[in-house]
Amino acid sequence: MVIEPNEISLKKIILLINEDKVNKALNEINKLIKKFPNSVLSLNILGVLNLKLGNFDQAIKVFQKTIDLKSDFENGLNNLGLAYYKNNNFNDAIFYFQKAIKCNPKYIDPHLNLSSLYKDIKNFTKSIQHCQEIIKINKNFDDAYFNMGHTYKEFNKIELAIKNFKKAISINRNKKNYLKAIGVLFLNKGEIIRGVKYLEEYLQIYPNSTEVFYLISLVKKFKAQDTILNSIFSVNEKTLSNKKKMYFFFTLGKVYFDLSDFKKSFIFYEKANLIKRSLFKFNIKNEENLLTILENKFSSRNVSYFPKITSNDEQPNPIFIVGMPRSGTTLIEQVLSKHSKVEALGELEFLGDEINNLNLINSTLTKEKIINLKNKYYMNLNQYKIRTKYFTDKTPINFRWIGFIILTFPKAKIIHIKRETKAVCWSNFKSNFNGEANGFSNSLSDLVKYYNTYNKIINFYKSNFKGRFYNLCYENYVNNFQSETKKLFSYLQLDWERNCLNFYKSNRFVNTASFAQVKKKIYINKSPEWENYKPYLKNYFKSLSCSKD
Repeated sequence: MVIEPNEISLKKIILLINEDKVNKALNEINKLIKKFPNSVLSLNILGVLNLKLGNFDQAIKVFQKTIDLKSDFENGLNNLGLAYYKNNNFNDAIFYFQKAIKCNPKYIDPHLNLSSLYKDIKNFTKSIQHCQEIIKINKNFDDAYFNMGHTYKEFNKIELAIKNFKKAISINRNKKNYLKAIGVLFLNKGEIIRGVKYLEEYLQIYPNSTEVFYLISLVKKFKAQDTILNSIFSVNEKTLSNKKKMYFFFTLGKVYFDLSDFKKSFIFYEKANLIKRSLFKFNIKNEENLLTILENKFSSRNVSYFPKITSNDEQPNPIFIVGMPRSGTTLIEQVLSKHSKVEALGELEFLGDEINNLNLINSTLTKEKIINLKNKYYMNLNQYKIRTKYFTDKTPINFRWIGFIILTFPKAKIIHIKRETKAVCWSNFKSNFNGEANGFSNSLSDLVKYYNTYNKIINFYKSNFKGRFYNLCYENYVNNFQSETKKLFSYLQLDWERNCLNFYKSNRFVNTASFAQVKKKIYINKSPEWENYKPYLKNYFKSLSCSKD
């Protein structure tokens, strides 16, 4: 009895998938499965289609059936792992990827998937090990070097990241994203000319890459005669996916700002944010509810009963830099990064992750839970191999967790940066942040509500933890740079090092929206950018809770 369809039928469906004709492919594969219900190859294709459609639970069921029919079906095992990975079930994903490797030790795909998974869960050592296993199997497998480059980038081993990106490019220069990745890396290092050169080469291969136009817009001031504008304006908006339109509209927002057409600029920033809003789920109510939870948890009445945690003098001490995104946190970290006793680690996400993982928001705090949070935090730090007395954790939205920080890290220093209200709100709205954490920035009404909530949280912490963190006014800082830096160092108990004034000369990697600004000298802007958009913002900004602005 024939249990598999002929190879030609399957190849036709695979061709439809490659042409992104997913619905047609789905219709054809379902017809085949009716004729061949136990066809492992057909079911595998059906599972892949469900993955492409985001139907992860259904994909898991289909791939499970393939290995029920054929327990050593390595493609089915790998794809089942991939479905669990996409569904954020990392333990089951690892299990099935490892089973696929046991079936065939030279099967590269599960190694590559494990490399990506371990990178995502911040186990960088294992991520690199799986890339190295691939290279043992095939020394010219470019994806392994590319993945390894991304992993090294994640924990600030930038020269190793560049080395591996270059190796991937030497094997396959035209592979999508390779030139873009190394171009972005050089931009983040402050090597703008070199970075743009790689991005322009990428555009020669992929001329409608709106993401690359956007990246160039971050470091370029456009002029009417620039030839790149011909390429940007020739993009056919109707042919773009929503994600590509989002990058395109952010780019046009910047282009028209540079050309002083602020009405058009605002229209495109608004269109970009509207699309981004549709791509991610964000509920401002969650942020507003958090305020009430924090007020109850860290009220003056409760604080006096909290257990005292001792510090380990052998552990490096954190300097948390917090505030609204785009408030100047990157500048402060860049200045501190030049100090001999400080290692700058950028935006570390694991404080908030561990607070959520340990359910500390909705449970009663005990000494055991606080010690557990501290231990988890330092375990995450181990792979950075810090050799200085202090390190920075510059995750702006950690302002929410100031209460947890004070309880968990008694010797920690906390710098809260306050920037002029309307300036920081506008800067958030025009920025295309990575990921979902800053989803509030994609709606002006939500942005205003978020800012007001942030303001209440900071004022609450000021009242209940008097003198426990340093408040720095961004505008005052840039207008009185040297004297304010000395005051900051005094709070941090750092000796004065004049070299910190030359922060802009650093080739340190900066992986935030501010990478271009912190590679330049301090610039005092006497006319805030947001004022160019005042006619379009006034109805929103009138609800901002700002006492001085």
